[in-house]
Amino acid sequence: MDFKPQKSVEWYDPKQLANTGIKAVISGIFGNFNDKREIQAALYQQEDSKAHDYSQGRDDIWVDYISDTGDGFDATFTMATLLAKEELEVDGQKIPRGKLLIMGGDQVYPVATREEYRNRLQGPYATALPADNTDNNGDRAPHLFAIPGNHDWYDGLTTFIKVFCQQRWIGNWRTRQKRSYFALKLPHNMWLFGIDVQLNSDVDFNQIQYFENVLKEEVKQGGKIILCTAEPTWVYSTSKKSDANNNLEFFEKKLCAINDSTAQPYAKQILTLAGDWHHYARYENENGGMKITAGGGGAFLHPTQNLPEHIGDIFGGDLILKSRFPSSGESKKLLFNNFKFPFANFKMSLVLGAIYALVGWLLFLSFGTGVNPNLGLVPLLKEILFNPGIFLLLILVIVGLGAFAETTPCNPKFKSTFPYALAGYLHGIGQAKMMLFSFLLFVKINPYLEPLSQLKAMSIVIAGCLVVGFLLGGFLFGLYLIFSNLVLGNHDNEAYSSLKWEGYKNFLRLHVTKDEVTIYPIGVKNVSHWQPSGKNAKPPFTANKPIGYQLIEKPITIRF
Repeated sequence: MDFKPQKSVEWYDPKQLANTGIKAVISGIFGNFNDKREIQAALYQQEDSKAHDYSQGRDDIWVDYISDTGDGFDATFTMATLLAKEELEVDGQKIPRGKLLIMGGDQVYPVATREEYRNRLQGPYATALPADNTDNNGDRAPHLFAIPGNHDWYDGLTTFIKVFCQQRWIGNWRTRQKRSYFALKLPHNMWLFGIDVQLNSDVDFNQIQYFENVLKEEVKQGGKIILCTAEPTWVYSTSKKSDANNNLEFFEKKLCAINDSTAQPYAKQILTLAGDWHHYARYENENGGMKITAGGGGAFLHPTQNLPEHIGDIFGGDLILKSRFPSSGESKKLLFNNFKFPFANFKMSLVLGAIYALVGWLLFLSFGTGVNPNLGLVPLLKEILFNPGIFLLLILVIVGLGAFAETTPCNPKFKSTFPYALAGYLHGIGQAKMMLFSFLLFVKINPYLEPLSQLKAMSIVIAGCLVVGFLLGGFLFGLYLIFSNLVLGNHDNEAYSSLKWEGYKNFLRLHVTKDEVTIYPIGVKNVSHWQPSGKNAKPPFTANKPIGYQLIEKPITIRF
């Protein structure tokens, strides 16, 4: 496939932030008024109202699960290459490639467009497992099913439907679904349900009706269900953002609804899989049910040290954290890379420097070249109070950074939002003070600027404030992220997206047999870096080192 490999998304690029924010707002407003799921249900009400059957002629089946793909090429292609291998060897055991590949949400970043899907997902996966055009390939080719995450919904699901719901091929993976949700019938009355929770963690009526019909008409009494959803809402339930889990639990109760004829539940939900958080975390309840977050398909790493050890008031039983990847200690160590924030996030630091320079310029115009080299902070503040332009700019900086603070983190350490907001406003005040101190620093060299023309002197002050703002403002921003995440436990997204860390990726390989489901959690601590091999070369990309993979923990077995 002709595509352009992409670098990891620059989440602190102001232009990128603005573009993604606008898309999120627009999709949030119009998604509820133009829900594509209703259109899908109307089009395929009769044709695609049943489960996809993978039980016939099989005594067992292998299923691969990966989520949060389609970011930087190195990470995405490393994981796609592992999925494409006919078998992997772990702990002396060879485990074959899945007949089914389930993509668990956020297949592309930062927003869903045809170009982004092609360059960040379809191209890497088609290259990792090229199309096999032999006559009998249709029976041998692995099949691909996907559920959308919020980034897939940013264009109203339009491109997702074209990529995954029109019976197309991605390399040698064949797409089969016609809706953004699906039910798969596996051997031995085992089922895999993939649900679409849209942008508001909402499961629409038509979707509920689809799964209820599958349960009543196809699932035999005593069926076992693996549920795939785009968000680990059981973790979100520990914060004030608990509505999302209420919606999931409503759906879970529907799955386990009582059969009127037998007074027994139709099925038992044994496993829930989700992405959205880009790490591996496995929770288990006292009844043996499991919930696993496995969002390590290619996007930046999320931390694990702030995960709740215990989650109560959950349908099915309280959850206990059993395993995570990376470990809490490894995750904390990575956080300190934010000391390099000015250079790792060059464009954001440049914006900070520009604000510093703007403040310096306005102050220079207010004082001129005749400013006293011994000017102190108090006289400077008095001058600012009578200069509405500078005063409003500093207030805007303080209020903006105060509003930036995350006040409802998952697993909050404080019941009140006050400590989180206070830290944000103190960060804003700190940046404002540093803007003034950077001006005072250049006031000290004022005697040397007096012989120069006012334009040259002003240029030196502005340039100096720009450099100081870039270095000091960026450093202060990184320090705020370190403190917030380490001490307050918030800013999981912001403190780690700034790192653009490509390591600690993961996917799951499941083996379904008559008596059990075995889960092999595959982890990649460091991804390989790939270079083009040359025109018409096969393979088209060469790694700087072999892909190193491992079991995150011993295979997990759920017995019936």
